[in-house]
Amino acid sequence: MPEQCPVCESASTAAFFELKNMPVLIGTLWETAEEAKNTQTGDLRLLFCADCGFIWNEVFDASRMAYSATYENSLHFSSVFQDYTADIVSRLVDSYDIRGKDIIDIGCGKGDFIAMLAEYGDNRGVGFDPTYVGDRIDGPVAERLRFVRDLFSEKYADLRADLLTSRFVFEHVEQPVEFLHLILRGLGDDADALIYFEVPNVRLILEDLSVWDIIYEHCSYFGPESLSAAFARAGLGIYDIRETYGRQFVSIEARRGAADSRPGPWGDLAQLTGLVARFEAEFGRRIETWHDRFETLRRDGRRVVAWGAGAKAVGFLNMLELGDAELPVVVDINPHKQGTFLGGTGQRVIAPEALVEYRPDAIILMNPVYKAEIARQVADLGLAVEFIGA
Repeated sequence: MPEQCPVCESASTAAFFELKNMPVLIGTLWETAEEAKNTQTGDLRLLFCADCGFIWNEVFDASRMAYSATYENSLHFSSVFQDYTADIVSRLVDSYDIRGKDIIDIGCGKGDFIAMLAEYGDNRGVGFDPTYVGDRIDGPVAERLRFVRDLFSEKYADLRADLLTSRFVFEHVEQPVEFLHLILRGLGDDADALIYFEVPNVRLILEDLSVWDIIYEHCSYFGPESLSAAFARAGLGIYDIRETYGRQFVSIEARRGAADSRPGPWGDLAQLTGLVARFEAEFGRRIETWHDRFETLRRDGRRVVAWGAGAKAVGFLNMLELGDAELPVVVDINPHKQGTFLGGTGQRVIAPEALVEYRPDAIILMNPVYKAEIARQVADLGLAVEFIGA
Protein backbone atom coordinates (compact mmCIF):
# COMPACT_ATOMS: atom_id res chain seq x y z
CA MET A 1 0.00 0.00 0.00
CA PRO A 2 1.47 3.44 -0.93
CA GLU A 3 2.77 5.63 1.87
CA GLN A 4 0.62 8.70 2.51
CA CYS A 5 2.26 12.07 1.83
CA PRO A 6 2.91 14.01 5.08
CA VAL A 7 2.08 17.30 3.32
CA CYS A 8 -1.00 16.73 1.14
CA GLU A 9 -2.06 13.25 2.36
CA SER A 10 -2.04 11.88 -1.19
CA ALA A 11 -1.39 8.18 -1.78
CA SER A 12 0.28 8.94 -5.14
CA THR A 13 3.71 8.33 -3.67
CA ALA A 14 6.62 6.09 -4.58
CA ALA A 15 10.18 5.41 -3.44
CA PHE A 16 12.90 6.50 -5.86
CA PHE A 17 16.21 6.52 -3.99
CA GLU A 18 17.98 4.63 -1.20
CA LEU A 19 21.22 5.29 0.64
CA LYS A 20 22.74 3.29 3.50
CA ASN A 21 24.87 4.12 6.54
CA MET A 22 25.09 7.90 6.43
CA PRO A 23 26.18 9.89 9.53
CA VAL A 24 23.17 10.98 11.51
CA LEU A 25 24.43 14.42 12.62
CA ILE A 26 26.57 16.36 10.15
CA GLY A 27 27.30 19.29 12.44
CA THR A 28 28.47 17.49 15.56
CA LEU A 29 32.12 18.22 16.31
CA TRP A 30 34.29 15.21 17.13
CA GLU A 31 37.46 15.54 19.19
CA THR A 32 39.22 12.51 17.67
CA ALA A 33 39.24 10.74 14.33
CA GLU A 34 38.23 7.50 16.05
CA GLU A 35 35.11 9.09 17.57
CA ALA A 36 34.24 10.61 14.21
CA LYS A 37 34.58 7.30 12.38
CA ASN A 38 32.36 5.58 14.95
CA THR A 39 29.57 8.13 14.71
CA GLN A 40 26.02 6.85 14.59
CA THR A 41 24.66 6.24 11.10
CA GLY A 42 21.25 5.81 9.52
CA ASP A 43 19.62 4.88 6.22
CA LEU A 44 17.60 6.90 3.74
CA ARG A 45 14.70 5.75 1.58
CA LEU A 46 13.33 8.77 -0.25
CA LEU A 47 9.70 8.91 -1.37
CA PHE A 48 8.18 11.37 -3.84
CA CYS A 49 4.62 12.66 -3.87
CA ALA A 50 3.34 13.13 -7.42
CA ASP A 51 0.54 15.44 -6.24
CA CYS A 52 2.50 18.11 -4.34
CA GLY A 53 6.18 17.38 -5.05
CA PHE A 54 7.18 16.67 -1.45
CA ILE A 55 10.14 14.32 -0.89
CA TRP A 56 10.86 12.68 2.45
CA ASN A 57 12.88 9.94 4.12
CA GLU A 58 10.48 7.14 4.95
CA VAL A 59 12.89 5.43 7.38
CA PHE A 60 13.99 8.54 9.30
CA ASP A 61 14.28 7.99 13.05
CA ALA A 62 13.86 11.22 15.02
CA SER A 63 15.04 9.57 18.23
CA ARG A 64 18.59 9.61 16.83
CA MET A 65 18.67 13.40 16.57
CA ALA A 66 20.38 14.61 19.76
CA TYR A 67 21.25 18.27 19.17
CA SER A 68 23.48 20.03 21.69
CA ALA A 69 25.95 22.89 21.98
CA THR A 70 28.57 20.65 20.33
CA TYR A 71 26.66 21.02 17.06
CA GLU A 72 28.31 23.65 14.86
CA ASN A 73 27.03 24.53 11.41
CA SER A 74 27.23 28.33 11.24
CA LEU A 75 27.91 29.81 7.81
CA HIS A 76 28.31 33.38 9.02
CA PHE A 77 32.10 33.33 8.95
CA SER A 78 31.88 33.66 5.16
CA SER A 79 31.62 37.21 3.78
CA VAL A 80 29.58 35.80 0.87
CA PHE A 81 27.01 34.37 3.27
CA GLN A 82 27.07 37.50 5.44
CA ASP A 83 26.30 39.68 2.40
CA TYR A 84 23.51 37.35 1.35
CA THR A 85 21.98 37.40 4.83
CA ALA A 86 22.32 41.18 5.06
CA ASP A 87 20.28 41.47 1.86
CA ILE A 88 17.53 39.28 3.37
CA VAL A 89 17.52 41.37 6.55
CA SER A 90 17.23 44.69 4.73
CA ARG A 91 14.52 43.39 2.38
CA LEU A 92 12.35 41.99 5.19
CA VAL A 93 12.76 45.01 7.46
CA ASP A 94 12.23 47.58 4.71
CA SER A 95 9.47 45.77 2.78
CA TYR A 96 7.34 44.93 5.83
CA ASP A 97 8.36 47.82 8.12
CA ILE A 98 9.85 45.54 10.79
CA ARG A 99 11.22 48.37 12.93
CA GLY A 100 10.99 48.56 16.70
CA LYS A 101 9.15 45.25 16.55
CA ASP A 102 9.28 41.80 18.18
CA ILE A 103 10.92 38.87 16.41
CA ILE A 104 11.00 35.13 17.10
CA ASP A 105 13.67 33.05 15.38
CA ILE A 106 13.10 29.28 15.48
CA GLY A 107 16.34 27.38 15.07
CA CYS A 108 18.44 30.49 15.63
CA GLY A 109 21.74 28.56 15.68
CA LYS A 110 24.33 30.77 17.31
CA GLY A 111 22.13 33.88 16.99
CA ASP A 112 23.65 35.61 13.95
CA PHE A 113 20.46 36.14 11.92
CA ILE A 114 18.23 37.45 14.69
CA ALA A 115 21.06 39.74 15.84
CA MET A 116 21.25 41.24 12.34
CA LEU A 117 17.47 41.73 12.25
CA ALA A 118 17.54 43.38 15.68
CA GLU A 119 20.40 45.68 14.77
CA TYR A 120 19.17 46.75 11.34
CA GLY A 121 15.60 47.50 12.41
CA ASP A 122 16.16 48.40 16.09
CA ASN A 123 14.09 45.33 16.94
CA ARG A 124 13.78 43.02 19.92
CA GLY A 125 13.90 39.25 19.68
CA VAL A 126 13.88 35.77 21.15
CA GLY A 127 15.85 32.94 19.53
CA PHE A 128 15.09 29.26 20.10
CA ASP A 129 17.73 26.58 19.57
CA PRO A 130 19.05 23.73 21.73
CA THR A 131 22.49 24.21 20.10
CA TYR A 132 22.81 27.89 21.09
CA VAL A 133 25.96 28.95 22.93
CA GLY A 134 26.01 32.23 24.78
CA ASP A 135 29.26 33.91 23.89
CA ARG A 136 28.95 35.09 20.28
CA ILE A 137 26.50 38.00 20.37
CA ASP A 138 27.72 41.13 22.15
CA GLY A 139 27.40 44.91 22.01
CA PRO A 140 24.22 46.96 22.53
CA VAL A 141 22.11 44.63 20.36
CA ALA A 142 22.64 41.78 22.86
CA GLU A 143 20.53 43.68 25.41
CA ARG A 144 17.50 43.42 23.11
CA LEU A 145 17.84 39.68 22.56
CA ARG A 146 17.05 36.60 24.60
CA PHE A 147 17.98 33.04 23.72
CA VAL A 148 16.22 29.87 24.81
CA ARG A 149 17.99 26.51 24.56
CA ASP A 150 14.77 24.73 23.69
CA LEU A 151 12.44 23.93 20.82
CA PHE A 152 9.65 26.42 20.18
CA SER A 153 6.20 25.19 21.25
CA GLU A 154 2.81 26.32 22.61
CA LYS A 155 4.31 26.80 26.07
CA TYR A 156 5.87 30.01 24.74
CA ALA A 157 2.55 31.39 23.47
CA ASP A 158 2.85 34.37 25.81
CA LEU A 159 5.55 35.75 23.51
CA ARG A 160 4.39 38.08 20.79
CA ALA A 161 5.89 38.42 17.35
CA ASP A 162 5.60 40.77 14.40
CA LEU A 163 8.03 38.57 12.48
CA LEU A 164 8.71 34.87 12.94
CA THR A 165 11.71 33.46 11.09
CA SER A 166 13.09 29.97 10.67
CA ARG A 167 16.06 29.22 8.44
CA PHE A 168 17.24 25.70 7.65
CA VAL A 169 14.99 24.04 10.20
CA PHE A 170 11.92 22.94 8.20
CA GLU A 171 13.93 20.29 6.34
CA HIS A 172 14.57 18.61 9.73
CA VAL A 173 10.83 18.29 10.44
CA GLU A 174 8.98 15.01 9.77
CA GLN A 175 5.46 16.45 9.76
CA PRO A 176 5.67 19.86 8.06
CA VAL A 177 2.00 20.86 8.27
CA GLU A 178 1.76 19.86 11.93
CA PHE A 179 4.87 21.95 12.60
CA LEU A 180 3.26 24.99 10.97
CA HIS A 181 0.11 24.48 13.03
CA LEU A 182 2.28 24.31 16.17
CA ILE A 183 3.88 27.62 15.23
CA LEU A 184 0.51 29.23 14.64
CA ARG A 185 -0.72 28.01 18.01
CA GLY A 186 2.46 29.36 19.57
CA LEU A 187 1.84 32.75 17.98
CA GLY A 188 -1.54 32.89 19.67
CA ASP A 189 -3.39 36.06 18.77
CA ASP A 190 -0.58 37.50 16.64
CA ALA A 191 -2.49 36.74 13.45
CA ASP A 192 -0.65 39.39 11.45
CA ALA A 193 2.83 38.09 12.19
CA LEU A 194 4.91 37.73 9.04
CA ILE A 195 6.42 34.25 8.71
CA TYR A 196 9.71 33.80 6.83
CA PHE A 197 11.18 30.34 6.18
CA GLU A 198 14.24 29.27 4.24
CA VAL A 199 15.16 25.71 3.22
CA PRO A 200 17.55 23.90 0.87
CA ASN A 201 16.13 23.71 -2.65
CA VAL A 202 15.52 20.10 -3.73
CA ARG A 203 15.10 21.30 -7.32
CA LEU A 204 18.79 22.16 -7.54
CA ILE A 205 19.75 18.84 -5.94
CA LEU A 206 17.81 17.03 -8.67
CA GLU A 207 18.69 19.28 -11.60
CA ASP A 208 22.43 19.61 -10.95
CA LEU A 209 22.85 16.22 -9.27
CA SER A 210 24.00 17.96 -6.11
CA VAL A 211 23.81 14.54 -4.50
CA TRP A 212 26.01 15.51 -1.58
CA ASP A 213 23.05 17.49 -0.21
CA ILE A 214 21.17 14.25 0.51
CA ILE A 215 21.88 13.82 4.22
CA TYR A 216 20.22 11.96 7.07
CA GLU A 217 19.36 15.04 9.10
CA HIS A 218 17.20 16.33 6.26
CA CYS A 219 14.16 14.10 6.53
CA SER A 220 12.16 16.52 4.33
CA TYR A 221 13.08 18.01 0.93
CA PHE A 222 11.27 21.03 -0.46
CA GLY A 223 11.05 22.89 -3.72
CA PRO A 224 8.66 25.78 -4.47
CA GLU A 225 5.95 23.20 -5.22
CA SER A 226 5.90 21.38 -1.89
CA LEU A 227 6.84 24.39 0.23
CA SER A 228 3.82 26.31 -1.05
CA ALA A 229 1.63 23.22 -0.61
CA ALA A 230 2.61 22.86 3.05
CA PHE A 231 1.98 26.53 3.84
CA ALA A 232 -1.36 26.56 2.01
CA ARG A 233 -2.43 23.39 3.81
CA ALA A 234 -1.73 25.14 7.13
CA GLY A 235 -3.97 28.06 6.14
CA LEU A 236 -1.19 30.52 5.39
CA GLY A 237 -1.39 33.07 2.60
CA ILE A 238 1.82 33.31 0.58
CA TYR A 239 3.31 36.65 -0.42
CA ASP A 240 6.43 35.41 -2.10
CA ILE A 241 8.50 32.31 -2.86
CA ARG A 242 11.94 32.66 -4.42
CA GLU A 243 14.99 30.56 -5.22
CA THR A 244 18.09 32.20 -3.75
CA TYR A 245 21.84 31.80 -3.17
CA GLY A 246 22.59 30.44 -6.61
CA ARG A 247 19.25 28.58 -6.38
CA GLN A 248 20.58 26.51 -3.48
CA PHE A 249 17.81 27.74 -1.15
CA VAL A 250 14.09 28.44 -1.35
CA SER A 251 12.53 31.15 0.81
CA ILE A 252 8.87 31.83 1.55
CA GLU A 253 7.04 34.79 3.08
CA ALA A 254 3.51 34.29 4.38
CA ARG A 255 0.85 35.36 6.83
CA ARG A 256 -2.11 33.60 8.38
CA GLY A 257 -5.04 33.91 5.98
CA ALA A 258 -3.47 36.87 4.19
CA ALA A 259 -6.11 38.40 1.92
CA ASP A 260 -3.60 39.98 -0.46
CA SER A 261 -1.35 36.96 -0.83
CA ARG A 262 -0.31 35.78 -4.28
CA PRO A 263 -2.12 32.74 -5.71
CA GLY A 264 -0.30 29.59 -6.83
CA PRO A 265 0.66 27.33 -8.37
CA TRP A 266 4.33 27.74 -7.55
CA GLY A 267 6.99 25.83 -9.47
CA ASP A 268 6.47 23.17 -12.13
CA LEU A 269 5.29 19.83 -10.77
CA ALA A 270 5.47 18.00 -14.10
CA GLN A 271 9.07 19.03 -14.60
CA LEU A 272 9.95 18.07 -11.03
CA THR A 273 8.46 14.62 -11.60
CA GLY A 274 10.78 14.12 -14.56
CA LEU A 275 13.80 15.19 -12.54
CA VAL A 276 12.97 12.66 -9.84
CA ALA A 277 12.62 9.88 -12.43
CA ARG A 278 16.19 10.32 -13.70
CA PHE A 279 17.88 10.98 -10.38
CA GLU A 280 18.75 7.51 -9.13
CA ALA A 281 20.44 6.36 -12.36
CA GLU A 282 22.35 9.62 -12.63
CA PHE A 283 23.40 9.35 -8.98
CA GLY A 284 25.15 6.05 -9.66
CA ARG A 285 27.01 7.51 -12.63
CA ARG A 286 28.03 10.54 -10.57
CA ILE A 287 29.58 8.30 -7.93
CA GLU A 288 31.44 6.27 -10.57
CA THR A 289 32.80 9.44 -12.19
CA TRP A 290 34.20 10.66 -8.89
CA HIS A 291 35.78 7.30 -8.09
CA ASP A 292 37.53 7.45 -11.47
CA ARG A 293 38.65 11.03 -10.81
CA PHE A 294 40.17 10.16 -7.45
CA GLU A 295 41.93 7.19 -8.96
CA THR A 296 43.49 9.51 -11.54
CA LEU A 297 44.53 12.01 -8.86
CA ARG A 298 46.07 9.22 -6.80
CA ARG A 299 47.90 7.75 -9.79
CA ASP A 300 49.30 11.18 -10.65
CA GLY A 301 50.55 11.62 -7.08
CA ARG A 302 48.56 14.83 -6.51
CA ARG A 303 47.88 16.14 -3.01
CA VAL A 304 44.17 16.90 -2.63
CA VAL A 305 42.12 18.61 0.08
CA ALA A 306 38.47 19.60 0.31
CA TRP A 307 37.23 23.06 1.31
CA GLY A 308 34.09 23.33 3.41
CA ALA A 309 33.47 21.07 6.42
CA GLY A 310 29.68 21.17 6.30
CA ALA A 311 26.82 18.98 5.12
CA LYS A 312 28.11 18.72 1.56
CA ALA A 313 31.53 17.47 2.70
CA VAL A 314 30.00 14.85 4.99
CA GLY A 315 27.75 13.66 2.17
CA PHE A 316 30.53 13.72 -0.43
CA LEU A 317 33.14 11.86 1.61
CA ASN A 318 30.77 9.26 3.01
CA MET A 319 29.03 8.50 -0.29
CA LEU A 320 32.40 8.05 -1.97
CA GLU A 321 33.73 6.19 1.10
CA LEU A 322 36.84 8.36 1.15
CA GLY A 323 38.68 8.03 4.43
CA ASP A 324 41.46 10.16 5.82
CA ALA A 325 44.01 8.01 3.98
CA GLU A 326 42.61 9.10 0.59
CA LEU A 327 41.83 12.69 1.57
CA PRO A 328 43.43 13.58 4.92
CA VAL A 329 42.11 17.09 5.66
CA VAL A 330 39.20 19.44 5.02
CA VAL A 331 39.57 23.22 5.21
CA ASP A 332 37.02 25.46 6.89
CA ILE A 333 37.11 29.14 7.87
CA ASN A 334 34.86 28.57 10.88
CA PRO A 335 37.32 28.59 13.82
CA HIS A 336 34.94 26.50 15.93
CA LYS A 337 35.30 23.59 13.48
CA GLN A 338 39.07 23.71 13.18
CA GLY A 339 40.87 20.92 15.00
CA THR A 340 37.81 18.65 14.99
CA PHE A 341 37.03 15.66 12.76
CA LEU A 342 34.29 14.92 10.21
CA GLY A 343 31.68 12.31 11.04
CA GLY A 344 31.95 8.96 9.30
CA THR A 345 35.24 9.39 7.46
CA GLY A 346 37.40 11.09 10.09
CA GLN A 347 39.11 13.91 8.18
CA ARG A 348 40.72 16.58 10.35
CA VAL A 349 39.36 20.09 9.84
CA ILE A 350 42.12 22.68 9.40
CA ALA A 351 42.34 26.46 9.03
CA PRO A 352 43.18 27.92 5.59
CA GLU A 353 46.59 29.03 6.90
CA ALA A 354 47.57 25.39 7.45
CA LEU A 355 47.58 24.88 3.68
CA VAL A 356 50.91 26.72 3.48
CA GLU A 357 52.54 23.76 5.16
CA TYR A 358 50.35 21.12 3.50
CA ARG A 359 50.79 22.61 -0.03
CA PRO A 360 48.01 20.88 -1.94
CA ASP A 361 47.96 20.52 -5.72
CA ALA A 362 44.15 20.63 -5.91
CA ILE A 363 41.25 21.83 -3.77
CA ILE A 364 37.80 20.30 -4.10
CA LEU A 365 35.23 23.05 -3.62
CA MET A 366 32.31 21.58 -1.72
CA ASN A 367 30.15 24.59 -2.56
CA PRO A 368 30.84 26.54 -5.80
CA VAL A 369 29.09 29.66 -4.49
CA TYR A 370 32.23 30.38 -2.43
CA LYS A 371 34.74 29.91 -5.27
CA ALA A 372 35.77 33.58 -5.63
CA GLU A 373 36.07 34.02 -1.86
CA ILE A 374 38.18 30.87 -1.52
CA ALA A 375 40.35 31.75 -4.52
CA ARG A 376 41.24 35.09 -2.90
CA GLN A 377 42.22 33.42 0.35
CA VAL A 378 44.35 30.83 -1.44
CA ALA A 379 46.07 33.54 -3.52
CA ASP A 380 46.78 35.53 -0.35
CA LEU A 381 48.56 32.45 1.01
CA GLY A 382 50.79 32.41 -2.05
CA LEU A 383 49.49 29.06 -3.28
CA ALA A 384 48.80 28.01 -6.84
CA VAL A 385 46.27 25.16 -6.96
CA GLU A 386 43.68 23.64 -9.24
CA PHE A 387 40.08 24.13 -8.10
CA ILE A 388 37.74 21.20 -8.68
CA GLY A 389 34.01 21.70 -8.22
CA ALA A 390 32.16 18.98 -6.34
